[in-house]
Amino acid sequence: MSDRPLLEVRDLTVQFQLGGGLFAPKRTLTAVNGVSFEVMRGETLAIVGESGSGKSTIARAVMRLLEPAAGTVHLDGDNLTALSGAALRAVRPKLQMVFQDPYSSLDPSKLIADIVAEPLVVHGRARGGDAAALDRTVQTLLEQVGLGAVHMNRYPYEFSGGQRQRIAIARAIALEPKLMVLDEAVSALDVSTQNQILNLLEDLRTRTGMAYLFISHDLGVVQHVADRVAITYLGRIVETGPAARIFGSCAHPYTQALLSAVPEPNPRRQRARRHQPLAGEIPSPLAPPSGCPFHARCPHAMDVCRREMPAHTAVDGGGSVACHLQTEGPRLAGKPLAADTPTPP
Repeated sequence: MSDRPLLEVRDLTVQFQLGGGLFAPKRTLTAVNGVSFEVMRGETLAIVGESGSGKSTIARAVMRLLEPAAGTVHLDGDNLTALSGAALRAVRPKLQMVFQDPYSSLDPSKLIADIVAEPLVVHGRARGGDAAALDRTVQTLLEQVGLGAVHMNRYPYEFSGGQRQRIAIARAIALEPKLMVLDEAVSALDVSTQNQILNLLEDLRTRTGMAYLFISHDLGVVQHVADRVAITYLGRIVETGPAARIFGSCAHPYTQALLSAVPEPNPRRQRARRHQPLAGEIPSPLAPPSGCPFHARCPHAMDVCRREMPAHTAVDGGGSVACHLQTEGPRLAGKPLAADTPTPP
């Protein structure tokens, strides 16, 4: 495996202009603020955070479904943020996306055969208009996701949510991408179906070597699928690291609070756990707090947290964290933050 990252995101910023009417002054909402991360070939990087933390906006900006205000996105050596038109279209087969809602992402007026074949036709991979060959390719793709020829001449409404997501995955892998962006791809499914889709994704990754950018708010799912994790808060990444380190020895109070909210199936262990619920709501990105964006909800906030934005510092075990507790003042009453980290389920 090459040491060069497949995906490199540097200082990515996404903004939206709001208002601008007769009685509403124009305001700028910064949904993603200077985000940087990498995805290595064949690995799964999970981006995790509350609703409103900017994780789905990051995914759409990587896909160029949203135009970033600043920063760069390099995929396999190509600067996606500098490409447009035919040049951008030429590299899109390397990068595909599976959305949260498998019904709204499929055209209800088209047969499944046409939905799965569409990327092959659009990108000129339909073998010179050979309809029989295209049908065989579609059948093979459906079989790879646990469906088959019997499903080709049906419409999306005839399938369950899990089956529709399998169809969306079949369409996404049709062009043999190097990176798949999964935006809450299992959050709309019941638990048993989630497990089936996650097993399917892991099998596809093992067989094809593709990498995943896995967007989720469910730490229970992330723990089982991710190689590395990036924690987002108010449009910024506040902690990154190997999944084992994040779940076993997190370094940011926000990560700690998220882990504390993960249910423990064993009642005895659940009662023994130390819960640290978050106070208040995530601030509005239209009026972010000064200093560390998390200080208003952090039980360990110091004066420096209210004044200065923390820089990322390296963490034992891999990764980095943007938190003054790692560089100044008491570390949670003199102990490293990891000492108070709840035992993962």
